[in-house]
Amino acid sequence: MKKRFLLMATAIVTAFFVSGQPVAANAEESVKESTEVITEKGSSEEGQITEEQRESVNAEAKAAGDSIGSATPISLGTGYEGWIVSGNPKDFYQFTLSSSGRVQFTGSANIKVVSFRIYNSAGKEVWATKEKWESATQTIVMDESIDLIKGTYYFAVLKDNTYSGNYNFRLGFSGAGESFTETGSNNTMAKGDAVTFNRSYKGQLAENDDKDFYKFTLSSSRKVTFSATTGMKDIHYRIYNASGSELWSAKTKWNSVTEINSASEAVTLSKGTYYLAVSQGRSSYTGIYTGTYTFKLSTHSHSYKNVVSKATPSRNGKIVKKCSCGATNGTSVIYAPKKMSVSASKYTYNGKVRTPSVVVKDSKGRTVSRSNYKVTYSKGRKYVGRYTVKVTFKGNYSGSISKKFDIVPKGTSLSKVSKGRKSLTVKWKKKSSQTSGYQVQYSTNSKFKKGNKTVTIKSNKSSVKKITKLKAKKKYYVRVRTYKNVKISGKTVKLYSGWSKAKAVRTK
Repeated sequence: MKKRFLLMATAIVTAFFVSGQPVAANAEESVKESTEVITEKGSSEEGQITEEQRESVNAEAKAAGDSIGSATPISLGTGYEGWIVSGNPKDFYQFTLSSSGRVQFTGSANIKVVSFRIYNSAGKEVWATKEKWESATQTIVMDESIDLIKGTYYFAVLKDNTYSGNYNFRLGFSGAGESFTETGSNNTMAKGDAVTFNRSYKGQLAENDDKDFYKFTLSSSRKVTFSATTGMKDIHYRIYNASGSELWSAKTKWNSVTEINSASEAVTLSKGTYYLAVSQGRSSYTGIYTGTYTFKLSTHSHSYKNVVSKATPSRNGKIVKKCSCGATNGTSVIYAPKKMSVSASKYTYNGKVRTPSVVVKDSKGRTVSRSNYKVTYSKGRKYVGRYTVKVTFKGNYSGSISKKFDIVPKGTSLSKVSKGRKSLTVKWKKKSSQTSGYQVQYSTNSKFKKGNKTVTIKSNKSSVKKITKLKAKKKYYVRVRTYKNVKISGKTVKLYSGWSKAKAVRTK
């Protein structure tokens, strides 16, 4: 029995042989055509391990299968490692796909001449690597995508009769999400899958499935619009009649920016049964020729209506011209109403109701029409306090924005500032309506840029304040303002009037 070892998820484990597994009569012959049978049992040539080293390895682990009949079962998404030597040039692993999809093969090997291949259950090769030896790293590194249909497969590691070494690999998988379960059964007109109009379908072309057929029937003569998208660079869409004669083929367009190949055309067909064929274009193009595709057959005149996704202060909206069949014919953006401004954020109390005007601009800086929102104001807007203006959007917009504005007390003025020895006596005009008190501010700087001192008078009935502990024979500038205590969100806040004109006095 040939001996090699299999290391799963970086730990050496004992692999097992699969016995009694049914294999097609020509399976082994098909594999032999793509690899050379080796009988050499050891060598001292570069890249090989000696018989003694091989016996040491075999003492630690059992072999992976060396044929389809004895292939070792593996799990998708799990990493594996193994050795392959001159006398045993083939390792086989078995895996099963529960649906069509993409196998992502990643791996590496320090074997100078080696190939990785995939065979179907009949032993026919369906895929092989295009490996390249990296002399700088002394490795072959692989990362390839393989589209396959549902079924059981065999992954093979094959080497020539000169080089030996170790390898590792992992087979990941993602399902294609096809509309019909794909086993290669719809590859002829007779077995085409029946489709209906105005509905999207998804299919896959694979390494072992280069054509799909779909069947549809028209009860009367009419125009049929065909639309499709795919990531494959070269693909053919054709329509055949019941006799198998080609009536139409689509013109596709590859977008190098989005990497999408699209088609959208209309064809007029008479009453009858037809077949849509989707096939690979590898015979005329060497680009991407496997992968998924989506298509739709539409049979009516579109009637578009505006479908609105409303804009909010935090995100743009849009208007899509959409037909009941799902087709669209243009999209326009409704830019977010991000910024709201009011004509004034502060008013001085005059006993009258204050109502600032509102302007709303969108994220492009354009004014939003007044018809798209309603403005509401807080009550009692003629007294000193803080009030709210709220904009509630409507029409193509939703949500709301709010702004605050203040009504502050009416200011007062200085009546007289008298000098004293290291002191000043400040008098002002009493303002008892909508006030709680006063603030007197003095400074040696005429513009009050620095060194300011402020004294708060808590009674609105006061009109005089003596300021002491000043510097002698020093010039001071004095001004006064009113304030009122108001409740804002449960907290007491002072709202101030503007400052009066300043007076200058030199202390004694």
